Order: sequence, then C-alpha cells, then structure tokens
Amino acid sequence: MDTNNITGTPIIKQIVGETHSASYSVPVEIGAWLACLFFVLAMVNQAQRFIYSVRGKPTPSEQAAATSALSARLASIETKLEDQGRRIDACEKKSSEQDNVSREEHNKIYNRINETAAGIARIEGMLTASHRKG
Repeated sequence: MDTNNITGTPIIKQIVGETHSASYSVPVEIGAWLACLFFVLAMVNQAQRFIYSVRGKPTPSEQAAATSALSARLASIETKLEDQGRRIDACEKKSSEQDNVSREEHNKIYNRINETAAGIARIEGMLTASHRKG
C-alpha cells in the first residue's frame, strides 16, 4: 500500500479517515474495482473500433444496421417478385385461354374450307358428269 511520506500513514486512511475506514473499505474497494472494470471494457471497445477502422471493416453495430437495411430491402424485393410471379401466371393463363380460342377459330375456318372444297369437288363432279352427257 502506498504511504504518505510525511506522516507514514496509508493514503486511503487519510482520504476516508481512520474512524470510517473499516465501515467504508469494502464498498470503496468494490466501487474501485467496478470503475477499473468499466475503464478496461471501455478501452477494449475503443481498441476494437480502432482495429475495425484500420482494417477498413465496419463495426459490428454498423454491420447490424447494414444487415437490417439489406433484410428490409430483400423482403420488399421478394414481395415484388411474388407479385410479378402472380402477374406472369395470370398472363400465361390468359394466353393459354386465347390460344384455345384461336385454335377453335382456326379449326372452324379449316372445317369451312374443307366443306367448301368438298362442295366445289361435288360441283366439279356434277359439271363434269353433265358435260359428258351433253
């Protein structure tokens, strides 16, 4: 323990007082240890920040903020992607319905063409037959 050069008494006893040193020595020591612990933790924190800044890396709190911002952006992009997927599905459904309708129309047109061709063939046959008779 450090002593005062003039009186030779410990410094803590001079500060707290001889009569109160027994009742206050334990809380004072606990307070001193807590203060030292706080100081050491603060120094470690500052050293970590310095190391991160020297390496050019963000601190964990900056990383957490950036990560939460990225997570929010990712969630909005996923929502938009799901909406686009629904729109594409609706467009594909409409397209397939339109394809079915156009196939039906094409089939009707081809059936009319075939009926017309068959009718023309009958008329040609009748004309040929009447031409031979005549």
